[in-house]
Amino acid sequence: MLPTKDNPISSAYAGIEQGGGGDATYNGSTNPRNNKLNNFSSSRESEGNNVNNNSQENSSNGGVGVGNKILNILNSKNNFLTSYKLSEDEIFSDLKSRFIEKHFRTILRSQGKPDNNNGGGVGGVSGKSDTNANRECAVGVGLSHNNHSNNPNPLKIITVQRPEPQLDLPRDTYFKSTRAKLFKMHEQAKARVVERYRKLCATLTTSIWPQLKPLQVFLEVVLSNIAMLIVAPFAICSVMILCLVRLCIGAILKLRYKGRFHLMSGSDAAWAHQYYANDSCFLNLFVIQGDCSIARIRERIMKSVINCQDPQYPGKFTYSRLRSRITEKFGFYCWETLHPMDFCIDEHVRYITNDPSAVLTQDQVLREIQKFMDEPLPTDQPQWQILVVPKFLYNRDNDYFANHDILEDDGFGNFDTITVKKPQKGANYFYGNNYYALVWRINHSLMDGISASNCLQHCISDMPAKLSIDPLQRVPVPFHINFVMYFNMLIFGSRSLLRSMLQRDLNCFHGPALAGPKTLAWTRRINLDSVKTIKRRNETTMTAVLASSVGSALRGLAIRKNNPVPTEIRSGVTCALLPYPNIRPQNRFTVAHLKLRLDPESSKERLQFATKSAKRLVRSGDIYKNYGLIRIVGLMPKNAIPWLMDNCEATVIISNIPGPTEEYTIFQGQKLVDVIAWNTIKGSTGKEIILNGYSHKSISPIFNFRTNAYYVLWYQTIFAAIGVCIFSYAGRIRAGVIGDGAVLPSSSDVPSLVEELEKEIVHMAKEADIKEKDVFMQVY
Repeated sequence: MLPTKDNPISSAYAGIEQGGGGDATYNGSTNPRNNKLNNFSSSRESEGNNVNNNSQENSSNGGVGVGNKILNILNSKNNFLTSYKLSEDEIFSDLKSRFIEKHFRTILRSQGKPDNNNGGGVGGVSGKSDTNANRECAVGVGLSHNNHSNNPNPLKIITVQRPEPQLDLPRDTYFKSTRAKLFKMHEQAKARVVERYRKLCATLTTSIWPQLKPLQVFLEVVLSNIAMLIVAPFAICSVMILCLVRLCIGAILKLRYKGRFHLMSGSDAAWAHQYYANDSCFLNLFVIQGDCSIARIRERIMKSVINCQDPQYPGKFTYSRLRSRITEKFGFYCWETLHPMDFCIDEHVRYITNDPSAVLTQDQVLREIQKFMDEPLPTDQPQWQILVVPKFLYNRDNDYFANHDILEDDGFGNFDTITVKKPQKGANYFYGNNYYALVWRINHSLMDGISASNCLQHCISDMPAKLSIDPLQRVPVPFHINFVMYFNMLIFGSRSLLRSMLQRDLNCFHGPALAGPKTLAWTRRINLDSVKTIKRRNETTMTAVLASSVGSALRGLAIRKNNPVPTEIRSGVTCALLPYPNIRPQNRFTVAHLKLRLDPESSKERLQFATKSAKRLVRSGDIYKNYGLIRIVGLMPKNAIPWLMDNCEATVIISNIPGPTEEYTIFQGQKLVDVIAWNTIKGSTGKEIILNGYSHKSISPIFNFRTNAYYVLWYQTIFAAIGVCIFSYAGRIRAGVIGDGAVLPSSSDVPSLVEELEKEIVHMAKEADIKEKDVFMQVY
C-alpha cells in the first residue's frame, strides 16, 4: 500500500526486516517526468560499512515505529534503499503529512546516488510512462553489506496494487454522503450553540438571576393580572353562553327522551374521554379471606349497591350511574340510564379468567390485569367491572416465619395442595391461606377514590368501620390559613395558572405519548405508625413524606438505568375537597403541581424541599382554582375536553387516600385483609411527522425548538406516564405503582421503582431511629 493520509508510512514499510542488501538502480530515462528527481540527487560515497548494534536492533523491528527506524538509519550513516515505481510528483501528492514529506525529501537528496563500492544505497524513482487504471508500486528497503554473497537476508520487494482514484461517484452516493456531512456539521454547530446557551443559563442562574428574581416575580404578577383582566370578560361571557346552551339541551333531553338521557356535570365529563393506552379507569384490589362464592358477591353488589335507595331523594337510586352508560347528545357527554331488562349483573361481576377454579399467584394476577389495562371498557355497557380471582396466593415474603401450610409450585403453574413443609430461603413457595381477590375497575367519570371508599364503607361492608378521616365531616381550617389562601389565589392565581400551562418537565421519565403496555406492582405492607414517626421527627406532613419518597425512588431508578438524574420534577398530587355532601358517586377532587428536588444527595434535604413545596401548595389556592377550571372544562363540548385536559402535565401522579383504621368484614363475615389501588394515568395520543427519512417526537410545545430543514415537528403534551396510589388500611400502607411502556419500557422498571421506594422509606426510618423490622408488617 502507498503511504496515504488514512494509512501513513507505517503501512508502506510494514515489511521491513533486518539486513538485506541489493543493488538499486535509478532509471530516469524511461519517463521524462522522472528527470525532475536529478535535481534532488547527488553523488555521494557511502559512509561506513558496518551498522552499529543500536541501528541493527532498531531496523530489526519491522512494521513498528517506522519513522524512528528511518531516523536511526540516517543517524547511523547507513545506506538506505528505497525504490518506487512511481514519479516524484505522484509520490509527494500521496504523502499528505508534512513530517513524512520532509523526511522523504531528505532521504532522496542525501541518498540518491548508488554506492558502487558497497553495493547499497538509495535509488530514486523509476516509473512507467503508460497510464493504467491500476498502477504498480514496488517498495524495497534494506541495509547494505560489503559482501553481497554473505548477506543472509536479501532485499525483499513488496508489490501492491494501487487503484486509480474514482472521481466519478454515483449520484445517489454523492448526495447521501454530502447530506450526511452537512447534517453532521449542523449537529456539531447546534451542539456548540446549546452548550453556550447552557453556560449562559448557568451564569444567569447562579449569579445574576437570584438578584433579579423579585423583579421577575413582580413583572410576572403584573403582566399576568393585566392579561387576565383583558381575557376575563370574554371568558365570563363564553361560560355564560355555554351554560345557557347546556340548559337548553338539558330541557330538550328531558322532554324528548322522558329522563332517559341527562347531561354530565363538568367534574364528571372532564374524565369521560378515553382511547387506547389512555384509559380513564382506576383499579382497586381487595384480598378477602374465606371461600369464594361469585353468587354471593353478585347478590351483595346488586342489593346493596345497584338497588340502594337514596335517602335524600326518595324513589331514586344512590348509585344509578352504575346502571348508566356514557353516550353523546348534541356534542356533549350524557348519561344514558339503561332499562332494568338491559342491565345484567353477570356481565359486570365475572371471573377474571373465565375459570371458576383458577388459582393465581400475586404475579399472575398482575399479568392478567396488564392484559386489559390499555383497552377501554366497552362503550355499550356501564363503565365498571368486578373481576373475581377464585383462589389468590401471596408471593412468599422474606420475613415469613416457619411451619405454615405451603403450596409448592412445580414450575408449570400447578400447585401441590397436600404438601406441608417448612419454607426454605430462596424456594418458590406461596402461602396456603384461603384467599380470594376482587379487582374493581371503575371509570373516573363515575366516581373518584373517596367515593369508592364511601361505597365500601357504607354499602359493601357488613358494617361501617372507624375512619381516620371521615370525608362526610367538615375538616376545621383556621381563619388565617383561609385568608392567606384566598388572597394568594386573587393576586397570584393568574400567574400560577399561566406558569402551570406553559412550563414543561424535560426529563428521562417524561415526554413520549402513552403507548402501552402498562406495568403494575405494589409495595410490601408499610407500618403507618413508622411513617407518622418520620413525619413527627422531621416536622413535616404525610403528603411531603410520601411525595419525597416517590421522588427519591425516581432518582434511584434513573441511576439504575444510567439516565441523567433530573434536577427538579413536577408531581401531580390529587387533592379532595372535603366535606363530601353525601355518599353518592361524584368527583370532588383535583390535581395540583407539587415540585420535588432530586439532585440533593441527602434524603433529608429532599424531604425539606418537599415540605416547603407542600406548605406553599396549601397557601397558594391552586387546589380550589384547579377544581374550578376542571368543572369549567367539563362543561365544554366533547371534542374540546381532551385537548384542554391533556395539556396539564406532570412527571408522576401521586394519590394518597386515607382508609379505615380497622379491618372490614364483607360478604357475611369474611375478613378483608388487604386493599391496593392504582390511579389513572392519561395523556394525549401525540403525532409524528416523518420527512426525508428523519423522525422526531417533541417533548415540549414551548421550550423545544428545531432548525433542521430535514424534518418537521408536531408538538404534543402528556399528563403523566407514572402513577403512585397510596392507600392506608387498618394501620398499614400499600403503594400501588403503575407505569406506561413509553417511559418505562422494561418489565423490570416498575418493580425496580417499588424497590427504590421501599429503600427510601427504610432510609428515612433509620434517620428517625426506627429499625427496619418495624417499618414493614407481616402478611397473613
